[in-house]
Amino acid sequence: MLWLLGGHDPTHGAGLYRDLVTARRLAPVLPRRFTVTALTEQGHGRPARAHAVPPERLHARVSRWPPPLAIKLGLVPDELAATVADLVARTGAPVVLEDRKSVV
Repeated sequence: MLWLLGGHDPTHGAGLYRDLVTARRLAPVLPRRFTVTALTEQGHGRPARAHAVPPERLHARVSRWPPPLAIKLGLVPDELAATVADLVARTGAPVVLEDRKSVV
């Protein structure tokens, strides 16, 4: 089981969508669970913005998943950092992190 947590890029050029595409390509038989941690607004010459999902919604969803073999973390807004850290720590699974990028 692979857990994927990350932001939703409405252009599908990055974020959780790209993580799913990559996981399907590299490990097609590995079961996956995924959830959005943030909805993003991008494009039209404006700076990107991220809006965190409610922590209780994220916790309720992820706590029902089977234990992971690995976890891929994408965009995790500051408001969700403690929730995500707690969920990840409970699994003991290896974690792949992205570089931190500024989102206004």
